[in-house]
Amino acid sequence: MSVNVLGEPDTMHYHVETYGTDFIFRVKLDLGFQCSPRINVYLRQIVQDLQQSGELPSQEKRYSIYGPSTVGTFKFCIIHKSVTTKTELSTLDERILNTKYAIRRMAGSKVTWYGLDTSSLITERVPLITAGGSGGKRIQRVE
Repeated sequence: MSVNVLGEPDTMHYHVETYGTDFIFRVKLDLGFQCSPRINVYLRQIVQDLQQSGELPSQEKRYSIYGPSTVGTFKFCIIHKSVTTKTELSTLDERILNTKYAIRRMAGSKVTWYGLDTSSLITERVPLITAGGSGGKRIQRVE
C-alpha cells in the first residue's frame, strides 16, 4: 500500500491492482491534505469493497474481541531507508540524504501520522543502494 497526499483538501479515493490473483493486491490511496490519514480504517473499508465485488474471498476470523468478521487480520510494515557507509555517493550527496532523514525523524513517526499506533506493526530498515556499489567487479562461481 502506498499513500499519496494530494493538493486538494477533501479528496479520498483509492486504486487497486490485482495482478490477476485473488490474494495479492497493491492499493494506492489518494488522500487530500485535510483528510485524516487513518490507514487501518480505510484498509478495512477497501477489503470490504473487494469482498462485495467478489475480487477477494471472505476471510473469517475465529477469535476476536470484536465479534465475527469477514475481514482478516492486518500487519503493517513501515520501511525506513538508510544511507550505508559503502555507498559511492559524493560527500555532499551523502550529507543531503542524511539531513533529509534527520528532518523526517524530527517531523514525527509515520506510525503516528497514519494512525497505526494501535495496529500490528513491523518496522524494517533497508539500505539505500546506489548504482556502481560493487566497483565494477563481479563475483565468480567456483566449481
